[in-house]
Amino acid sequence: MKHENVKRLMAERGYSYRKLAPLLGITWKALYLKLNGHTEFKYSEVIKICRILSIDNPRDWFSE
Repeated sequence: MKHENVKRLMAERGYSYRKLAPLLGITWKALYLKLNGHTEFKYSEVIKICRILSIDNPRDWFSE
């Protein structure tokens, strides 16, 4: 799994795929695919996720 830490943080902050995806302007399935490494995040989506989940440094969470 590519973004396990992001998924863990989502759960800690009370966000499911279905709750977070509309805030990003995508479907829950698209978010699922992105968080599991099947498709790439857009820069704007990463920025929105960081804002919503209070992530200070995106590179720590979204870089390989």
